[in-house]
Amino acid sequence: MHYKSVFCIFLIHLINLFENTHTEEILVVEGQVALLPCTSASKSLEPTVKTTLLRWFHNNFYKPVYTLDVRHINQPSPSHIWSDSRARHFPSPDSEGRLYLELSSEIPSLRIDPVYSDDNGSYTCQVEFKFNRTESSTIDLRVIVPPKGVVIRDQKDRKVEGVIGPFNLGETLIITCESLGGDPQPLLSWTGAFDNSSSNYHVNTTNTTSSIIIPYLQRSDQWTHFTCTATNSNLTAPKSATVTIEINRKLKCYRNYSSE
Repeated sequence: MHYKSVFCIFLIHLINLFENTHTEEILVVEGQVALLPCTSASKSLEPTVKTTLLRWFHNNFYKPVYTLDVRHINQPSPSHIWSDSRARHFPSPDSEGRLYLELSSEIPSLRIDPVYSDDNGSYTCQVEFKFNRTESSTIDLRVIVPPKGVVIRDQKDRKVEGVIGPFNLGETLIITCESLGGDPQPLLSWTGAFDNSSSNYHVNTTNTTSSIIIPYLQRSDQWTHFTCTATNSNLTAPKSATVTIEINRKLKCYRNYSSE
């Protein structure tokens, strides 16, 4: 009975631990700068605490991507331990010189400059102390890769832009829009002079493309324009492409009757 009680207490503690765990998420556009604060380093500010190591880990690597070693330093003033000139910095050689330790505030931050798409993932800051237990904190870095552009294609999978056609009256027109890259997958949307025509437009959208289908071209479709826009974040500017429909003018034939 005693073991069951101990197990229940342990289980409740474990559940509370997971419920109280909160991982911060930071969104950064590819090519910009990311600052990842090490909140677990706040304990090092306590006057009786002696810090030994600070290490940053990325979930894709088993070795630390950045290490700060202060074991050899006498620490009379813990508040300045991170900026001590005697501290030894060891950024990962695979970081291509893009990783730094930002020391402008009391809590150090990992600076990634510039950010690559491969930097996406979870980062854990682990701080070790001489007489206290190791503290760690995790932060998720989400790298936004904007689309490079937008392409519109016709039924024959040919890239089209500007004025397209001329098309004959009664033809079926299908134009398909796709985004060039982008992570997360960009959202595609159409805008245009839909109200200037009596044609029945259909929009068919999948995960990667969006098509406008005009089953029966009419005169009112002349010079109708459609713009496809791709966007995947409010942190980036959308990409767009526009086409304008040209309709053939139907020639009227006249027969000249002359008296014999």
